Amino acid sequence: MPEYDAENYNPPAPVAYVTLRNPATGDVLSNVPMLLDTGSDTTSTV
Repeated sequence: MPEYDAENYNPPAPVAYVTLRNPATGDVLSNVPMLLDTGSDTTSTV
């Protein structure tokens, strides 16, 4: 079950905390909140 963020969203919204990495430099950014789209009708895959 995703964590809900009540501090930054009203009403509280589901978020996932992700780690991003730049493939060119290797730089890493951790604990970036990502808003989950729970209202989507479909999911698209690439």
